[in-house]
Amino acid sequence: MAEKNLLDAETIQEWYRESKSEYDEWRQEARDCYDLVAGWQWTKAEEQEVREKRRIPVVMNRIGPYIDAILGYQINNRKEIRYLPRENSDSALAEVRTEARRWADDLCDAEDEITDAFSDMVICGMGWTDSRMDYSIDPDGRLITAERLDPLDMAWDVTAMKRNLMDASYVIHARKMKREQAEARWPILETVTPTYADDDETSQFPLDGTNTDYDESGRESRDSGTERPYLILRCQWYEDETIYRVADPQSGQLINLTEDKFKKLKELLETSGAKWVKSSKRHYYQSFVTGDVVLEEGDCPSQEGFTLRPMCAKRDRNNKTWYGMVRSWKDPQKFSNKFFSDILYILATNRKGGAFIESGALED
Repeated sequence: MAEKNLLDAETIQEWYRESKSEYDEWRQEARDCYDLVAGWQWTKAEEQEVREKRRIPVVMNRIGPYIDAILGYQINNRKEIRYLPRENSDSALAEVRTEARRWADDLCDAEDEITDAFSDMVICGMGWTDSRMDYSIDPDGRLITAERLDPLDMAWDVTAMKRNLMDASYVIHARKMKREQAEARWPILETVTPTYADDDETSQFPLDGTNTDYDESGRESRDSGTERPYLILRCQWYEDETIYRVADPQSGQLINLTEDKFKKLKELLETSGAKWVKSSKRHYYQSFVTGDVVLEEGDCPSQEGFTLRPMCAKRDRNNKTWYGMVRSWKDPQKFSNKFFSDILYILATNRKGGAFIESGALED
């Protein structure tokens, strides 16, 4: 836990709102893509219009089998991380590390989680995973090497354009938590009432959320009976910090010193004849925020990068977004449904073909 606020809640909320506004159309398209895969291929307005014309809203779901085929190919060709020895003496150590990695993946069903994230990437263009330590099952901690996250719950740097958002300066995971769970983890919520923005009830990705109704004093009414979850924003970002790379005159090794430590040791380094160069290094941080309250803050679980990681499909350069395979199948699928709906109506309402009779059998 840091001694002072690393980043105020207002800044994180502003990042969150900016990302939601920038990629609102992408999120709506992603919802449509998930509906197409699940077989909900007529909107309510389209289905009502078809039924008013006495037609049947036929669904010939061809997208679902295509997605299943792609996922089957991915499952049958999964990649495995293996450690290879550089020398013969490293063989035992490499094998131990490979088995340790495999053991950790088996405990958290990492292969299935990665497949779910891969499915998200194929459908909507982005698949997200998280790596973390879980202390809820094992008090000593259990390594979660991969956990699938809903892409619609994610927000990211609007200026990021590189594949897998490698140039993003921040990522945010928005999660709704029940009041009891949130207050048990962060007791500060029992004494502090967060200030919230307006909640968007119609969106799956709300701007912000309130937990319960409030009385006239601003405190929440515990007896209101209208309990609503907290919206917890988990933000990871980095800051470039100044460091000094000092060459140890005795061992010749490079030592990285922070700016504060370098100032304290500068005179000693000058007298010892050490050489140094000023540089910068990324330091990764993480904060949990709800409303205008910072619940928890400190270093990111990994200093090698974000633990919230996406994998991206195809780049939509002009809209600065990513899209999957379903975008190219959307119009052919809807055309097929409309075509067969009209064909069934024509076959059901077409006149009889007539009858063969002798000439002169009828007066007219």
